[in-house]
Amino acid sequence: MEINYLNYSLQELREAWIAVDDYTYPERAIEVYKLLKNLEMKASEENYCDTSSTWVVSMLRNFNKPKIFDPAFSDVLLEESSAMMKEKRVIKLIAERENIDHM
Repeated sequence: MEINYLNYSLQELREAWIAVDDYTYPERAIEVYKLLKNLEMKASEENYCDTSSTWVVSMLRNFNKPKIFDPAFSDVLLEESSAMMKEKRVIKLIAERENIDHM
């Protein structure tokens, strides 16, 4: 099943990023990552967010905000750590695919 992420909001893309399994669906993870980074860049250019922020930093800013489901601090850290590790893996996948395309 093909998912069209083009109409997703920034928040929806962030949620999709957390949910997508980059091992099972590497192409989907790459697509979500590229769209997310593109939308973050556009948002920063349009002054909707701090230009030095990333989605990880914005998640960190939300620690003090009330949560509907009130996750434990360790759960939030684990989710952020997983997202950062996934980002490294997906960046590597993108680089590998670009190298193959240039051969």
